[in-house]
Amino acid sequence: DAYLRARELCTKLGESPHLSFGLLGLWAVYLDRAELPKARALAEQLLHLAERQEKPFIWGYVAMTATFFFQGEFARVLSHADHAVALYSERDSPQSETLDPKVAAFAYYSPVSEWSLGYPDRAVQKSDEACTLAAELAHPFRLSLANVGAAWVHLARHDGQAAQRRAEVTIALSSKYGFPYWLAMGTIFRGAALAQQGRFEEGLEAEVGSDVPSFAYAERLGDEAGFVPALERFGVDPKAQEALFASTVEFVLEGLHLNRRLNRDR
Repeated sequence: DAYLRARELCTKLGESPHLSFGLLGLWAVYLDRAELPKARALAEQLLHLAERQEKPFIWGYVAMTATFFFQGEFARVLSHADHAVALYSERDSPQSETLDPKVAAFAYYSPVSEWSLGYPDRAVQKSDEACTLAAELAHPFRLSLANVGAAWVHLARHDGQAAQRRAEVTIALSSKYGFPYWLAMGTIFRGAALAQQGRFEEGLEAEVGSDVPSFAYAERLGDEAGFVPALERFGVDPKAQEALFASTVEFVLEGLHLNRRLNRDR
């Protein structure tokens, strides 16, 4: 409601920078809720505004990059990400803001799209660029994001050691600065990287935000509404497939957390 009201007020003021930022916030809400047609319409409006401004609004291109990614249009992801990077300058990245547009474009959406289109070397190159830029900007949240993206790319290339290093950077930063989401993601990727290296016992003992190993979550969350039925739908045997069960538990927990957050925000 707040972003809808902001759009209404900004529209009355005409095509101003305030309108772009209001639309960007509303776009992010729809993207988080996976309401992709609405997110795409807003991203296209943002891009239209960006192209009409004397200094193009770089986040308009980043919004199109993210939206195309979740719609599986990977070639268009790359073209819009490259356009965003071409417009990029350090003025687009004040320290007061959580995200950096170039890091956002190159940390995940662009590398994974390169991988999906069959260009693994370009995927590594772009994720490395994002990590280097995030380190230069000295912003821990951006660096956590960049290293999670790099961990995904290395896992896809079956380079478990490199993926583990990136994931552990994310874990260290998130633990120090208090980023629970990135801590969970880093821990999940670290567990997957250890498993890829054949270190299954270490991967099973990975912990996410508590002192309870992944495979023990089910016992303590048996009364959680919707938890057990959600696990049963995956058809995973907790005794015969412990590693798969641990990953499934974490996946379901993340989904339940997102569902609660969205319901709370409505």
